[in-house]
Amino acid sequence: TCISAVTPQKHMEHKKSFTNMVICILLIAMMVPRLQTSSMWVDSPNTIISSNICQQIADKLPQSCHLAKCIPKDDINIKCMENFMGELEIDFITDLYLCSDPLTMQLAVQVPTEGFHYATNVTGSVSFPIPGLVVGLPVLGDAGIYLDIEFGVRGKNDIHISIGIEACIEAIGLKYCQPKPPLDIFDVDINVHGVC
Repeated sequence: TCISAVTPQKHMEHKKSFTNMVICILLIAMMVPRLQTSSMWVDSPNTIISSNICQQIADKLPQSCHLAKCIPKDDINIKCMENFMGELEIDFITDLYLCSDPLTMQLAVQVPTEGFHYATNVTGSVSFPIPGLVVGLPVLGDAGIYLDIEFGVRGKNDIHISIGIEACIEAIGLKYCQPKPPLDIFDVDINVHGVC
């Protein structure tokens, strides 16, 4: 044990107990720097994870996003909030499953003030309108909000993920979108060597 009871027996026993206590204090002091330098990600008291890949992702995210959960072999959760066109506060919740086959991302889009929620699974690059979500464009009227997603393996060990949004109106075979280029939610490349 680290600290044993000091009894008024022999002087030698008291000295041994004191020595044990000093050794324990020194061992704890040696462990503190390791605890301080480990990469920890905490979004709630129930989510504490450490990994170099987590630091890699967090460093590449814009200020509007944060890494809420990071278990590289299981689930990487990224949460973002964007003010789109000055009209809608949109939340984007992304769950990346880097070791799944096929490579999979779950994406949820929420507008809390409108009670709006949409979720989908993505396994590759795709562009599509978010069902039921519109924003007003000056002069032109209501426009659908499109997701522009690039998602897939790039090179030998990298996975590329980018999510952008734009408001588009289609009429008589023409498509007009704003902003140009689409607003980036986030755009990251993740080196997954040795992860899966």
